[in-house]
Amino acid sequence: MSRRRGVSKVVASQVEPRLAERRRSVAAAAHRRRRQRSLRLLAGLGTLMVLVALAFSPLLSVDEIRVEGLDRLDEEQVLAIAGVDPGAPMLLVDLGRVRDDLVAVPTVASAAVDREWPRRIVVRVVEERPLALVVDDRTAAVVAEGGRVLDIDRAPEEAHGESDLVRVVTDVPVERRAGEWLEGPTARVVSMVAQMSPPLLGRVDSVRLASTGSVEVKLDGGVVVLVGPPEDVPTKLLAVETVLARVVEECLAVVDVRDPMRAAVSRDEGCAAPAPTDVPTDESVDVGAPGTVEDPGAAG
Repeated sequence: MSRRRGVSKVVASQVEPRLAERRRSVAAAAHRRRRQRSLRLLAGLGTLMVLVALAFSPLLSVDEIRVEGLDRLDEEQVLAIAGVDPGAPMLLVDLGRVRDDLVAVPTVASAAVDREWPRRIVVRVVEERPLALVVDDRTAAVVAEGGRVLDIDRAPEEAHGESDLVRVVTDVPVERRAGEWLEGPTARVVSMVAQMSPPLLGRVDSVRLASTGSVEVKLDGGVVVLVGPPEDVPTKLLAVETVLARVVEECLAVVDVRDPMRAAVSRDEGCAAPAPTDVPTDESVDVGAPGTVEDPGAAG
């Protein structure tokens, strides 16, 4: 029995120093890791404090606000809407908020706001382009190319003073507010006007939308174009241009493109149809244009 107890003492004396050394190594490694984490945390806090200090320092404050793309809008008005004051911290300027506030203005189609370091904010504005004056029995609304109402605080009698806008007279009430978009047949008529080629648009005196949904376009010289519903618009507009290019316009009263594949014209009562002519028109005619022109005075 005494011999066995001696063996146990020898084994214990050899193992215990190794375990103790292992425990010391593990504890030292854990201490180093805690110290490294603490140092990294302190470094991160220090960097954050430096960044915060820089963000609020004059070195990174707004010194200039540049506005680009203005045509009709006033720069002071845009700056007031943007609400960015010189001296404001660059990092705290809410670019999304500024953009949304600008786009909410009826006359602004789109806007972009960027930081240009170190101290400049750039605001780029794309304005809506007024196209038509939509007149119903109560109001006259200035409408942009995309159908957005820009201004509706006008009386119908003011419509004659807007010589640079196409006058669209509608029997359908314009129940929209400034900043909203037209809907229904009136919106489709404005879209039709926006699709007209510059030569044709330059000849338009007025456009009328009846309560039935039928559209008539009055050209210079009193020529009336019967469009019918504002559907298949590109084909109908091409038919109008083809007819005007191919016929002699003397005494021309009506151009009917309600069926664009069989466009027809009629002349003033009592007016003799002019003789056919081979004199070319000023406009080129696409041989692939739709339909035939029913008129004894057609050119060619």
